[in-house]
Amino acid sequence: MPSAYTAPLIKATFPADGVLVLALARPPVNAFSTDLFHQLDEVTRTASRDNDVRCVVLTSDVAKGFTAGLDLQCVRLSSSPAHSPLPPPT
Repeated sequence: MPSAYTAPLIKATFPADGVLVLALARPPVNAFSTDLFHQLDEVTRTASRDNDVRCVVLTSDVAKGFTAGLDLQCVRLSSSPAHSPLPPPT
């Protein structure tokens, strides 16, 4: 089951039955980039279809805090909605 949650910027662990912990891992401050948004979207969608997951805990793998918010450099580089750091609405 853990291989289904493999993502470069998110560390997944199962500390107890039914509990999935997703830790954001984008040092130094977990700023949300396009890649982080897409990876988080992918692993949470996978968790929503997994009958063994009853609870998802979202946390941080960096010591400075949970997240600094949106990566402003990513926003500056995005000049059109096609390059938006946010995933498309579903």
